[in-house]
Amino acid sequence: MTQVFGLSGADTATRQNLVEALVAELNRMGVKVSVAMRMTDDFEIDKPGKDSYEHRRAGAREVVLASSERWAIMSECGPGGVTSLQHLMPRLSETDLFIAEAFEDDDHPRLLIVNPGEEFDEATLRDRNVVACLSPERECRASSKPVFRLDDPRAIAAFIVSYGELDCGKAAAP
Repeated sequence: MTQVFGLSGADTATRQNLVEALVAELNRMGVKVSVAMRMTDDFEIDKPGKDSYEHRRAGAREVVLASSERWAIMSECGPGGVTSLQHLMPRLSETDLFIAEAFEDDDHPRLLIVNPGEEFDEATLRDRNVVACLSPERECRASSKPVFRLDDPRAIAAFIVSYGELDCGKAAAP
């Protein structure tokens, strides 16, 4: 069964940079990783004039793009569509770990990223899903939870593997 681990807090660029570093580190550890990113409702990965865009605009509920190296499904949900992890995960291939970026409303363990100069918000720290904090500084007086340096993806990845008790080949020995 795929373990879900989330990232929240900070700005989008900080989260994305961390996810990239974590995916690379987790892969080195032998962990198969998938990523979901919560986007704004108006995001678009397709372009007007492309066949796939025009097919969706004409009313296709789903369009599959496929090549010998990758494939993608674009689904139209309409206003108020379902974007929970419980809805999305069954549509994906089985992996060891599923990183959920900015899915704060879903029930899964997650890391809270705090920007430089910010304090940890006490209400957020009481959230049972926040299992550790990431900060540019290693020390944080306000947190009773583990705190990792934001620039140490190796330690963060080891924590995720240990916390999730992932059993995926090399991942057992961080």
